[in-house]
Amino acid sequence: MDGRSILINNTRQLILSGSVHYSRVLPTDWERVFLLARELHLNTIQTYFMWNFHEGKERGNVTWSGRRDLVQFIQLANEHGLYVNLRIGPYVCGEYYYGGLPLWLRTRETIQCFRCNDKVWKREMQRVLKYVVEKVRPLLASNGGNVILLQVENEYNGDGTTEDQSYLEWAVDVANNLTLNEQALWSLCHDHTLCSEVNARGHRALCTINGFWMDVYK
Repeated sequence: MDGRSILINNTRQLILSGSVHYSRVLPTDWERVFLLARELHLNTIQTYFMWNFHEGKERGNVTWSGRRDLVQFIQLANEHGLYVNLRIGPYVCGEYYYGGLPLWLRTRETIQCFRCNDKVWKREMQRVLKYVVEKVRPLLASNGGNVILLQVENEYNGDGTTEDQSYLEWAVDVANNLTLNEQALWSLCHDHTLCSEVNARGHRALCTINGFWMDVYK
């Protein structure tokens, strides 16, 4: 991207996106939804990766088939001429049970906190980011696919401590290192001030605004 917009094939693109959560729509309805998106003149589908939808029962038992076939969802969107913005999180909120976090995570060793600098949380978060990226890597735009944007974390504004910034910088670095060869574009969402500071310190993330008025951000 440049200072004006996302670049696709070296051409500025206006992204007109609709949010469709594949975990909430039966696969038999995916095509109908994509057809409706095209009727609305959308060119992008935004979807969350729901961690507990894929690895909900126990650690390491990850399912990608049936309703959980994220690859098929993305490929079908491509067949209908739609880009994809994949918001991995792995905490996503989304008015979804536990924000998409699996319940077994609460009893994983001696985890002290989620979405923080706790070593267990960071290890698990990095593991999840890695296996999702590996799953969709062939579908990234730089590899000829239709995934033009990825998101790490979601609606994060921390608790106002100095740890917030270091955690976000770590998350952005992990994400970018996973797609270093592809130079994929990762975004952060919600706290524009924290995100701006991430970039000011040399880490690379697109700052998006989860709000109505831009002028509240100085």
